[in-house]
Amino acid sequence: MKNKTQFIFGFSLVVFAIGLIMASIIIVAVSDKLSILNAKTATISVINTSNQPLSLIDKVGQVTDPAMIWNFFLTKESVPSFINQLKKIGSQVGGEVSVLYFNINRNPSTHWGNLLTLIIKLEGDWRVIKYMHKVIETLPYHSRLTRLSLKQPDLATGVDRWTSEITLNMILK
Repeated sequence: MKNKTQFIFGFSLVVFAIGLIMASIIIVAVSDKLSILNAKTATISVINTSNQPLSLIDKVGQVTDPAMIWNFFLTKESVPSFINQLKKIGSQVGGEVSVLYFNINRNPSTHWGNLLTLIIKLEGDWRVIKYMHKVIETLPYHSRLTRLSLKQPDLATGVDRWTSEITLNMILK
């Protein structure tokens, strides 16, 4: 009887030790996974905050060299590449960007520079329209959004295709 009790006690001790080892292995594995998850979450939050577009005032406020202020103005020569960039961003997010009107005139409010007037048409689902509005509102150039219109999709067709027209004035250097 004494041998049987010693056997059960020894066996229980071995099972307890194995259970303790298994539990510590699981705790270490979970802890490692948790630290990886925390690192990924921190990285995502940094990416999310770094992707937040700055307003023009915030961007100008970060300029340390006064000559860099001119980077906030387009030139006549850079307008086509600017328009192509907007079209590219629109297509990358699944929408369509087109220019309905384009004009460059002498800026009537100042004695220098020209005024670029663009009427931009955006087409896509609501997510695309909202994203492109944000892109245009936070352009890193001296610009003013003077008109914005939205056209809701025809619910009878079941196609989620919004249309928006934006009139944008930009001072060119």
